[in-house]
Amino acid sequence: MKTSIHTEISFSEIGNDGRISFGGIIDQMQDSSNVQSEALGVGVSYQAKRDRAWILSSWEIKIKRLPKYMDKVVVSTWPYSFRGATGRRNYTIAMEGTDENIVEADSVWALFDVKKNFITRITEEDSKAYECEEKLDMEYSKGKILRANDYAMREIFKVRKYQLDTNNHMNNGWYVKIAEEFVEDKENVNSIRVEYKKSALYDDTIIAYVAKETDRLVVELRNDLSEIFAIVEFGMRN
Repeated sequence: MKTSIHTEISFSEIGNDGRISFGGIIDQMQDSSNVQSEALGVGVSYQAKRDRAWILSSWEIKIKRLPKYMDKVVVSTWPYSFRGATGRRNYTIAMEGTDENIVEADSVWALFDVKKNFITRITEEDSKAYECEEKLDMEYSKGKILRANDYAMREIFKVRKYQLDTNNHMNNGWYVKIAEEFVEDKENVNSIRVEYKKSALYDDTIIAYVAKETDRLVVELRNDLSEIFAIVEFGMRN
Protein backbone atom coordinates (compact mmCIF):
# COMPACT_ATOMS: atom_id res chain seq x y z
CA MET A 1 0.00 0.00 0.00
CA LYS A 2 1.27 3.42 -0.98
CA THR A 3 0.42 6.53 1.03
CA SER A 4 1.00 10.02 -0.39
CA ILE A 5 0.80 13.26 1.56
CA HIS A 6 0.43 16.61 -0.20
CA THR A 7 2.14 19.28 1.82
CA GLU A 8 4.00 22.58 1.66
CA ILE A 9 7.50 23.18 2.99
CA SER A 10 6.99 25.25 6.13
CA PHE A 11 9.18 27.93 7.66
CA SER A 12 10.00 25.69 10.64
CA GLU A 13 11.46 23.02 8.30
CA ILE A 14 13.99 25.19 6.47
CA GLY A 15 17.54 26.27 7.19
CA ASN A 16 19.14 29.67 6.69
CA ASP A 17 19.42 28.93 2.96
CA GLY A 18 15.63 28.79 2.63
CA ARG A 19 15.63 25.08 1.77
CA ILE A 20 14.44 22.16 3.85
CA SER A 21 16.99 20.92 6.37
CA PHE A 22 18.24 17.35 6.26
CA GLY A 23 16.55 16.78 9.59
CA GLY A 24 13.37 18.15 8.04
CA ILE A 25 13.56 15.49 5.32
CA ILE A 26 13.76 12.79 8.01
CA ASP A 27 10.77 14.30 9.82
CA GLN A 28 8.69 14.46 6.61
CA MET A 29 9.36 10.82 5.76
CA GLN A 30 8.93 9.53 9.29
CA ASP A 31 5.61 11.40 9.57
CA SER A 32 4.35 9.89 6.31
CA SER A 33 4.88 6.32 7.50
CA ASN A 34 3.18 7.13 10.81
CA VAL A 35 0.20 8.56 8.89
CA GLN A 36 -0.02 5.30 6.94
CA SER A 37 0.14 3.13 10.06
CA GLU A 38 -2.51 5.19 11.84
CA ALA A 39 -4.80 5.02 8.78
CA LEU A 40 -4.45 1.24 8.78
CA GLY A 41 -5.26 1.02 12.49
CA VAL A 42 -1.78 -0.19 13.50
CA GLY A 43 -0.29 3.06 14.74
CA VAL A 44 1.44 4.07 17.95
CA SER A 45 -1.38 3.33 20.41
CA TYR A 46 -2.13 -0.06 18.76
CA GLN A 47 1.51 -1.09 19.03
CA ALA A 48 1.75 0.17 22.62
CA LYS A 49 -1.15 -2.11 23.65
CA ARG A 50 0.82 -5.06 22.25
CA ASP A 51 4.11 -3.92 23.86
CA ARG A 52 5.56 -3.46 20.39
CA ALA A 53 7.27 -0.58 18.59
CA TRP A 54 8.89 -0.17 15.19
CA ILE A 55 12.37 1.32 15.54
CA LEU A 56 14.63 2.52 12.77
CA SER A 57 17.76 0.60 11.94
CA SER A 58 19.01 2.61 8.96
CA TRP A 59 18.31 5.22 6.29
CA GLU A 60 19.68 5.59 2.79
CA ILE A 61 18.59 8.84 1.16
CA LYS A 62 19.40 10.07 -2.35
CA ILE A 63 19.03 13.80 -2.94
CA LYS A 64 18.65 15.33 -6.39
CA ARG A 65 17.76 18.74 -4.99
CA LEU A 66 16.16 20.16 -1.88
CA PRO A 67 12.74 21.84 -1.96
CA LYS A 68 12.59 25.41 -0.68
CA TYR A 69 10.24 27.35 1.56
CA MET A 70 6.57 27.16 0.42
CA ASP A 71 7.28 24.62 -2.32
CA LYS A 72 4.36 22.21 -2.68
CA VAL A 73 5.55 18.61 -2.51
CA VAL A 74 4.16 15.07 -2.37
CA VAL A 75 5.73 12.75 0.21
CA SER A 76 5.04 9.08 -0.55
CA THR A 77 5.89 5.87 1.27
CA TRP A 78 5.23 2.15 1.05
CA PRO A 79 6.60 -1.07 2.59
CA TYR A 80 8.13 -3.63 0.25
CA SER A 81 9.48 -6.41 2.46
CA PHE A 82 9.03 -8.11 5.83
CA ARG A 83 11.56 -10.74 6.78
CA GLY A 84 12.74 -12.05 10.13
CA ALA A 85 12.75 -9.14 12.57
CA THR A 86 12.97 -6.37 9.94
CA GLY A 87 10.69 -4.52 7.56
CA ARG A 88 11.86 -2.38 4.64
CA ARG A 89 10.18 0.75 3.40
CA ASN A 90 10.75 3.21 0.53
CA TYR A 91 10.03 6.92 0.41
CA THR A 92 9.94 9.58 -2.28
CA ILE A 93 9.52 13.35 -2.29
CA ALA A 94 8.34 14.89 -5.56
CA MET A 95 7.33 18.38 -6.56
CA GLU A 96 3.54 18.55 -6.72
CA GLY A 97 2.22 18.14 -10.25
CA THR A 98 5.31 16.30 -11.51
CA ASP A 99 6.52 12.72 -11.67
CA GLU A 100 10.10 13.69 -10.83
CA ASN A 101 11.41 12.45 -7.51
CA ILE A 102 13.78 15.00 -6.01
CA VAL A 103 14.43 12.78 -2.97
CA GLU A 104 14.36 8.97 -2.82
CA ALA A 105 14.99 6.82 0.22
CA ASP A 106 15.21 3.33 1.59
CA SER A 107 14.81 2.44 5.27
CA VAL A 108 15.14 -0.63 7.46
CA TRP A 109 12.94 -1.01 10.54
CA ALA A 110 13.12 -3.52 13.37
CA LEU A 111 10.22 -4.71 15.52
CA PHE A 112 10.98 -4.08 19.18
CA ASP A 113 9.43 -5.88 22.15
CA VAL A 114 9.12 -3.05 24.67
CA LYS A 115 8.46 -5.30 27.67
CA LYS A 116 11.42 -7.60 26.98
CA ASN A 117 13.61 -4.75 25.66
CA PHE A 118 14.57 -6.94 22.71
CA ILE A 119 14.21 -7.10 18.93
CA THR A 120 11.53 -9.65 18.07
CA ARG A 121 10.51 -11.61 14.98
CA ILE A 122 7.77 -10.15 12.79
CA THR A 123 4.63 -12.29 12.73
CA GLU A 124 1.69 -12.23 10.32
CA GLU A 125 -0.24 -10.26 12.96
CA ASP A 126 2.45 -7.55 12.79
CA SER A 127 2.56 -7.23 9.01
CA LYS A 128 -0.88 -8.24 7.69
CA ALA A 129 -2.28 -4.68 7.69
CA TYR A 130 0.39 -3.58 5.20
CA GLU A 131 0.27 -4.42 1.51
CA CYS A 132 3.77 -4.57 0.09
CA GLU A 133 4.54 -2.72 -3.14
CA GLU A 134 7.41 -3.11 -5.59
CA LYS A 135 10.82 -2.00 -4.39
CA LEU A 136 11.80 1.47 -5.61
CA ASP A 137 14.20 1.51 -8.56
CA MET A 138 16.99 3.52 -6.97
CA GLU A 139 20.70 3.06 -6.34
CA TYR A 140 21.18 1.00 -3.18
CA SER A 141 24.49 0.84 -1.32
CA LYS A 142 25.97 -2.52 -0.44
CA GLY A 143 27.23 -3.16 3.05
CA LYS A 144 27.57 -0.99 6.12
CA ILE A 145 28.87 2.55 6.28
CA LEU A 146 32.67 2.42 6.24
CA ARG A 147 34.16 4.01 9.32
CA ALA A 148 36.69 6.75 8.66
CA ASN A 149 40.34 6.53 9.66
CA ASP A 150 40.74 9.90 11.31
CA TYR A 151 38.05 11.45 13.52
CA ALA A 152 38.21 14.71 15.42
CA MET A 153 36.08 15.30 18.50
CA ARG A 154 33.99 18.39 17.79
CA GLU A 155 31.12 19.01 20.22
CA ILE A 156 29.31 17.56 23.23
CA PHE A 157 25.52 17.51 23.52
CA LYS A 158 23.00 16.43 26.16
CA VAL A 159 19.74 14.69 25.28
CA ARG A 160 16.84 16.94 26.30
CA LYS A 161 13.23 15.99 27.05
CA TYR A 162 11.93 17.75 23.94
CA GLN A 163 14.05 15.38 21.81
CA LEU A 164 12.38 12.20 23.10
CA ASP A 165 9.80 10.11 21.25
CA THR A 166 7.00 7.95 22.68
CA ASN A 167 9.52 5.20 23.44
CA ASN A 168 11.54 7.67 25.56
CA HIS A 169 14.39 7.41 23.05
CA MET A 170 15.86 10.40 21.26
CA ASN A 171 13.78 10.78 18.11
CA ASN A 172 15.40 9.46 14.93
CA GLY A 173 15.52 12.86 13.28
CA TRP A 174 17.64 14.42 16.01
CA TYR A 175 20.70 12.32 15.19
CA VAL A 176 20.71 13.82 11.70
CA LYS A 177 19.95 17.32 13.02
CA ILE A 178 22.99 17.10 15.29
CA ALA A 179 25.21 15.71 12.52
CA GLU A 180 23.99 18.37 10.07
CA GLU A 181 25.73 20.97 12.23
CA PHE A 182 29.06 19.89 10.72
CA VAL A 183 28.05 20.09 7.04
CA GLU A 184 29.78 23.11 5.52
CA ASP A 185 28.41 22.86 1.97
CA LYS A 186 24.78 21.74 2.10
CA GLU A 187 24.25 22.21 -1.64
CA ASN A 188 26.98 19.69 -2.36
CA VAL A 189 25.35 16.83 -0.42
CA ASN A 190 23.71 14.24 -2.68
CA SER A 191 23.14 11.40 -0.22
CA ILE A 192 22.68 10.66 3.46
CA ARG A 193 23.14 7.31 5.15
CA VAL A 194 22.34 6.69 8.79
CA GLU A 195 22.93 3.60 10.90
CA TYR A 196 21.40 3.52 14.37
CA LYS A 197 23.41 1.45 16.85
CA LYS A 198 22.19 2.37 20.34
CA SER A 199 19.23 4.46 21.51
CA ALA A 200 20.12 7.70 23.28
CA LEU A 201 18.04 8.37 26.39
CA TYR A 202 17.24 11.48 28.41
CA ASP A 203 20.34 13.22 29.81
CA ASP A 204 22.73 10.95 27.92
CA THR A 205 25.91 12.65 26.75
CA ILE A 206 26.41 12.64 22.98
CA ILE A 207 29.88 13.40 21.68
CA ALA A 208 30.24 14.19 17.98
CA TYR A 209 33.31 12.84 16.21
CA VAL A 210 33.74 14.12 12.66
CA ALA A 211 35.85 12.93 9.74
CA LYS A 212 36.00 14.76 6.41
CA GLU A 213 37.12 12.84 3.35
CA THR A 214 37.23 13.67 -0.37
CA ASP A 215 33.73 12.50 -1.21
CA ARG A 216 31.99 12.27 2.16
CA LEU A 217 31.60 13.62 5.67
CA VAL A 218 31.19 11.03 8.43
CA VAL A 219 29.79 11.93 11.85
CA GLU A 220 29.86 9.40 14.67
CA LEU A 221 27.69 10.21 17.66
CA ARG A 222 29.11 8.40 20.68
CA ASN A 223 28.54 8.31 24.43
CA ASP A 224 31.24 8.98 27.03
CA LEU A 225 32.23 5.29 26.92
CA SER A 226 32.85 5.60 23.14
CA GLU A 227 29.82 3.42 22.37
CA ILE A 228 28.21 4.55 19.11
CA PHE A 229 24.63 5.83 19.09
CA ALA A 230 24.56 6.46 15.34
CA ILE A 231 26.77 6.93 12.30
CA VAL A 232 25.71 9.56 9.78
CA GLU A 233 27.39 9.77 6.36
CA PHE A 234 26.85 12.71 4.02
CA GLY A 235 27.88 11.85 0.46
CA MET A 236 29.29 14.73 -1.60
CA ARG A 237 29.03 15.49 -5.30
CA ASN A 238 32.34 15.33 -7.14
